[in-house]
Amino acid sequence: MSPAQFKRNPHCRRVSPIDPTPLVDPYQQKQHQQILLTPINRQKLLEMKIATPARIGLGRCGTRYLTQPRLKFLADHAAARDAVLTEVTPKFIQQLGLITAQTTCQNKQDYLKNPPKGRQFTATALQQLTSQLPQYATIQLIIGDGLSSAAITSNLGQLLPLLQHTFKKAGTPIDRDHIPFIKYARVAAMDAIGATTKADVVCMLIGERPGLVSANSLSAYIAYRPEVGMPEARRTVISNIHAGGTTVQKAAQQINAACQAMLRYHLSGVALKQKLASSTKTSQRIAN
Repeated sequence: MSPAQFKRNPHCRRVSPIDPTPLVDPYQQKQHQQILLTPINRQKLLEMKIATPARIGLGRCGTRYLTQPRLKFLADHAAARDAVLTEVTPKFIQQLGLITAQTTCQNKQDYLKNPPKGRQFTATALQQLTSQLPQYATIQLIIGDGLSSAAITSNLGQLLPLLQHTFKKAGTPIDRDHIPFIKYARVAAMDAIGATTKADVVCMLIGERPGLVSANSLSAYIAYRPEVGMPEARRTVISNIHAGGTTVQKAAQQINAACQAMLRYHLSGVALKQKLASSTKTSQRIAN
């Protein structure tokens, strides 16, 4: 600020020289590593912050957040919006060798405003898709963009090879050349595909609704011989698959274990959970 400008605006503060220190991207900052307060027990606060992704111990200035937590909040919110509004690129889908199909949604806005459309295919689209898939597969894998394109691009490249290896080792190899990618997909889109192809187990990997903790969380929805209109209780879900949650290595093991249990008991969802719990109790009684 020049002397003349300061004279015209005496209440303005003089601006200090520009700080040459590079700015840090708030989205890349780990809030659990930041201690912005002067706590009585710094170590205990640090342990609490490490134990949860929740925003605790942020500090305040009057009734407002401090600058760093505020910027981190805005950055996380922007990342969540981007995950919802952006789309998985055709190049990424092509690199993974996936078969492309689309639900009855016309575009992203249509998908967001009309959830039922994301569960349905036109008769032509369903016929074209299922004609490229194997009939009576033991395990049919499906990819859906869902509500987070970031979940697909961040996790799928690592998770697919792990699943392929894990299923093969279990004696139930998947057909890697016939995995569909469903654009504008909701979870129930898997039902029409499974019912038409008569697959024993259908597993859909889909991007979950992002939040302020993670914008790239993937979930696996798995069902034994799904049918259109079936209750949600028939699905088994493995969620929170991302680097800060369930790792892709652990997810591959859990998905495989769920699929093998479905093939063994011919059940999925709540019924499978109850069956496994009953089998565990029986085994414990025999052991005792």
